[in-house]
Amino acid sequence: MSPSDGAGTSGSAVSAGNSSPAVDPALAGARITFGGLGPLTLGTSFDALRNAGWAVEHSEGACWGQSTAPKLTASGVRLFERSDSDATLGMIVVESSAFTTETGAKVGDSMAQLRQGYGEQLVMAQKATVDGPKSMPIVVSGDRELVFVGDWSDADIGKVDKILARYTSPQVVFVC
Repeated sequence: MSPSDGAGTSGSAVSAGNSSPAVDPALAGARITFGGLGPLTLGTSFDALRNAGWAVEHSEGACWGQSTAPKLTASGVRLFERSDSDATLGMIVVESSAFTTETGAKVGDSMAQLRQGYGEQLVMAQKATVDGPKSMPIVVSGDRELVFVGDWSDADIGKVDKILARYTSPQVVFVC
């Protein structure tokens, strides 16, 4: 799997659903949008992200997303390259309740809260994972999507573990 397909999004510095770590001041008040997270914009080159201090050089053998600068991982945010480009930002994974979408959705929210904020825009979509296909709530805008990752086997008790802002893809793969 390639990183823009959602590869490598487990093992965070934040326990999902109930943690709100100290947020890097440059991200204070940032919203998760179809375009990214505050100053982190999908499509930005990783060279520009490294120059701005948001990313570090990717070391060989490291999981995708491990090129995220420590100040971001400490804030519950990880960055992933888009595989069909020349090292540009293809996905942002948010694992902290400190950040919300424009409708107020955040890590820890229930399906009812997602539906309240997104209404009919929120749809369940099959996504390929290493554990087989899983149904996940998503909202799509053009070639971008917000994916609300969690255990949705029982939507009445499921909670958002991660929010992915990314280019649309049929896959959400968690490998490291």
